[in-house]
Amino acid sequence: MMLEEYNAKTTKQTKYPKTTSKTVDEHLFLVLDKNVQGLPWESLPILRGRSISRVPGVQFLLDRLSFAKCKRESAGKLHDPRFGAAVDPRKGYYILNPSKDLGKTEERFRDWAQDMKKAGWGGVIGQALSEQQFINALETQDLVV
Repeated sequence: MMLEEYNAKTTKQTKYPKTTSKTVDEHLFLVLDKNVQGLPWESLPILRGRSISRVPGVQFLLDRLSFAKCKRESAGKLHDPRFGAAVDPRKGYYILNPSKDLGKTEERFRDWAQDMKKAGWGGVIGQALSEQQFINALETQDLVV
């Protein structure tokens, strides 16, 4: 028996038929071990079209739910460092093509880097950083790209 046939039979016989209503906000989280994670579970007929996420474990899912709850509760309040890091968008640093081997990438992002410099970012294009320069960027900037 094919999976599609099985799915058709079980959906007809089930006490709770598959809903097509868009008002139901369902999401399925798959916690898969290493032996079955390579299988395309989302492609099974019974799961097609459903909102699905793969997560590494139940503890990860619980942590994300707790984090979302904290963010909702702290919305509108001053930043509380317990609920995540605040990033100042003006405190960034970019490193573009330090080994000088990505000419097309450098060309593509050069204008972006120049715009970020105008927005207060620091950075280098086409030159390697010393270890100390890299450490300084990590210590003084909120974001290093």
